[in-house]
Amino acid sequence: MFFLLLLRQAIGQEPGMWHLTDEDGLPSMTVYQTIQDNKGFVWIGTEKGICRFDGKEYRYYDSPDLSDREILKLAVDKYDRIWFINLSGQLFYIENERVLKASALLEIPSFLVTDFVIEEEVIWLTLKNGKEYRSGYFSFAGRTEFELLKLHDNISDHIYPLLFDGEFNYHIKRVKYSDSLLLSKLIKETGEVIPVMGLLVEKGRQLKKAYFYKKQLLLSIRDVLFKVDEKRDLSRISDQVNPIQDIKIIKDSIWMMTVKGVSIYPAFDIQKRNESNLLQNISANHLMVDHEGNKWIATTGHGVYVITAPQTKVFKRNNSTLPSDEVYSLAYDTLKKRVIIGQDNGIISVMDETYNNQIVHLKNPGRTLDIMIDSEAQYWCSNDAGLYKIDNRLYSKGFLKSAVKYSIETQNKDIYFCTYAGVLKIDKSHVDNYLLPEEKHEVLREKSYSLLEDYDGVVWIGTINGIYQYFDDKLVPLLVGEKKVKYNIATMVQTSDSIVWIGTRGEGLLGIRNNKTIYHLKKSDKLASNTIKALSADDFALWIGTDNGLNRYDLQTQEWEWINTADCLPSLEVNAVKVVGEEVWVGTSKGLVNFSTKAKHTNFTPPPIYISRIQLEDKDTTVQDSFYLPYHQNSIQIDFVGLGFRGKGDITYKYKLSPEDENWVNTKSRYVRYPNLRPGDYHFEVYAVNEDQIKSKDSATIFFSIRPPWWELWWVRLLGALFIFSVISYFINARIQKQNRERMFTAQINELKTKALRAQMNPHFIFNALNAIQQFLTTNNQEQAMHYLAQFGKLIRTIFEQSQKEKISLEEELDFLNIYLELEKLRFLDMVEIRLDVSEELLEISDEINIPPLLIQSIIENSFKHGFLYKKELGILSIEFFKDENYLICTIEDNGIGRKKAAELGQQILRDRSSSGLQVAEERLLIHNKKQQNCLPRGIVITDLQGTNGVVLGTRVRVDIYCGE
Repeated sequence: MFFLLLLRQAIGQEPGMWHLTDEDGLPSMTVYQTIQDNKGFVWIGTEKGICRFDGKEYRYYDSPDLSDREILKLAVDKYDRIWFINLSGQLFYIENERVLKASALLEIPSFLVTDFVIEEEVIWLTLKNGKEYRSGYFSFAGRTEFELLKLHDNISDHIYPLLFDGEFNYHIKRVKYSDSLLLSKLIKETGEVIPVMGLLVEKGRQLKKAYFYKKQLLLSIRDVLFKVDEKRDLSRISDQVNPIQDIKIIKDSIWMMTVKGVSIYPAFDIQKRNESNLLQNISANHLMVDHEGNKWIATTGHGVYVITAPQTKVFKRNNSTLPSDEVYSLAYDTLKKRVIIGQDNGIISVMDETYNNQIVHLKNPGRTLDIMIDSEAQYWCSNDAGLYKIDNRLYSKGFLKSAVKYSIETQNKDIYFCTYAGVLKIDKSHVDNYLLPEEKHEVLREKSYSLLEDYDGVVWIGTINGIYQYFDDKLVPLLVGEKKVKYNIATMVQTSDSIVWIGTRGEGLLGIRNNKTIYHLKKSDKLASNTIKALSADDFALWIGTDNGLNRYDLQTQEWEWINTADCLPSLEVNAVKVVGEEVWVGTSKGLVNFSTKAKHTNFTPPPIYISRIQLEDKDTTVQDSFYLPYHQNSIQIDFVGLGFRGKGDITYKYKLSPEDENWVNTKSRYVRYPNLRPGDYHFEVYAVNEDQIKSKDSATIFFSIRPPWWELWWVRLLGALFIFSVISYFINARIQKQNRERMFTAQINELKTKALRAQMNPHFIFNALNAIQQFLTTNNQEQAMHYLAQFGKLIRTIFEQSQKEKISLEEELDFLNIYLELEKLRFLDMVEIRLDVSEELLEISDEINIPPLLIQSIIENSFKHGFLYKKELGILSIEFFKDENYLICTIEDNGIGRKKAAELGQQILRDRSSSGLQVAEERLLIHNKKQQNCLPRGIVITDLQGTNGVVLGTRVRVDIYCGE
């Protein structure tokens, strides 16, 4: 009626490790050797070249001098130079990121280097030229000086690899024409070769490798490992059917790399050996242990395997008979000492203590989410397709066709199981071979996922909405204080201290005792995730499976340990956890893991940190401790690298740029960029933090100072401030002086205006003008008298109006002069002919040109007062206005008696200019012009007109008035 399949096979396993391949960036899948330099970088010699690995990225090195790129051996010297030989027997070293040819320095181009050993500042060589073998050594005193000290003659038909016991270098050579081997000591001080012992090797067996371990000589002769004792006798340590390619002694265990995998012997005594094998059918070439204790195994055709957790066993589909990687539930049969593994597609795997595996196929597919072992050692499987029971013969029986999530057997032999509909209870004694009893007690009608019977016999039921307790056929919700627990419950377990630990979906972990919450742990308390998927406990710790790895919580010290993919979990999604004695079994979505409860998963090795690159303005520059930069080199990128291989380069960086950053910045990025830094002093500091939050022992630091531009230097700013202060003071002083001058000019102008006004009100002019008007009245020419009287009044009014102004237009000036000239002509009884000439161009803009008021009239007045007053003939007065660049030019020319004749007649024009308006007019004009153009002004020019024989023809006055553009 039910389908049963039993498959019995041995199941394999592999230690916790990760795999380095060409898909990750490895130059070739064939790797001959790996070494770690003094800084912590790993160098890898491959079939296609040499590279450096920092856990994340590769850096490749090449040279045109390389005849081929098949790198056979690597070594590092005290100066952190990497030495290597290729298949062509060329010796190179890498220094300052350059590949340099050492063979050329040693002047041994005809010999091939087959092996070398570095000891302090001496490199011992094995050389070959055809069938001729030689040994020699050279020194490098310092970083650059190389000297070939000794090259021995041909002493053997074959020289085997060199070896070093901590005090002396040795080589082993085959004695010519025999099967004997001769061990010789190489004396560095003298270069002597001293025979130590001879060994007889079975005919046909070839020495492959030689090693010293605690003063003991180990010889790998083809496929057998021998130890040379004090009597120089050879004793077998191991028998191998596969040729040995490398040997490492690790904590008294012998690791042998063979063409068919890795064999491990825990002791030298062949009678007590317990051989284990790794990487079966893979040719292992070399083993290197790094600073963290990880083991790097170089292989032919399979890249590099890095063993990070040798005590951890990982079972997966590709390395075992597990039918799939998904593991959803675990149980342990203490009587038969086997692990029961619930998987997908209705598969149950049963693994015994020797890792033999039997597979049971349930009738219907689905995930087996829980396995309960009852008091009769039968397995109850809660499956997506129903509830199944597997008896002692591993026959499966189906009892329920509804999805079941969890089941338990109580002390009184009742079975409880969770379904989507709720929780059912049955009496186990009523279960026949094929069916569940018809009478099933429904305990709870609510979707449930977890069940637990505590030490008092109370059944705890975990639902999507909280927890219920069932006892004495009563169901009550769990109250903490007076509040119901309403979390979505995933799993429960009780520890020896009576605390019930409750894993929730999204709310972390609860610890409840006597209906009181003792603990409520969340991600902020170092819990890996708030979503709990599985719980298990031993006497010392609580094991918590989450969707972000596995936690170990120490119940005594309350210390946390996070176990993740760096600790060789195949996946962070932990579905099941089972602690059995001192073993922990962990089921994940990508495989099954087993390790000891005493295993330490924390990587306490501080990751080294280095500044790997500096870019200034997007250009690479040499990395150094400090930089002093001009202001325009303020765009800086700093690259850094932390070395951590156990977590496959899972490094977090904490950096800070003082004083730019107030707090430490966390990042996964391996560089930081500051695009526009202000001038100042900066200190950059960065730490590397590994996968277990262990920080670098020391930080990597860089100091750089950005100088300000010259105009921001303090002394330049001081000079600039003084200059600005001086300029401001100068302009303020100039302004004050200008204001003082303007006030002075205004006072002078006002004074001159008063003088001009007084000059215009000359009593002679007024008297003569009024006499002329009176004469019109006496001759009954009243109309003329009224006209001139009106003009005279207008003249007087205009004089008073214009005297209040600083400037008037040329148009106003011309109107004023026409009135004045008309009255002067009347005063002189038409004995003066007046000619006023203004250019058409000037007339058009006469309203736009501004000049000082009452200026021209005072000059014209001199012609009447001094030129025409004593003249008997007709006087002619010519007045002309025109524009010359920024000046208004007025010329006043008369045919009067001239200045000399006037002086003879007692007119003191030149000696006493205060008696006329000419001096006042000249002063006013000079002030006006200087104020307008702020330079040496043009003023009034008086010219005496003379004819032939010195005859006086009159006087010409030129007046230049600045009127702007």
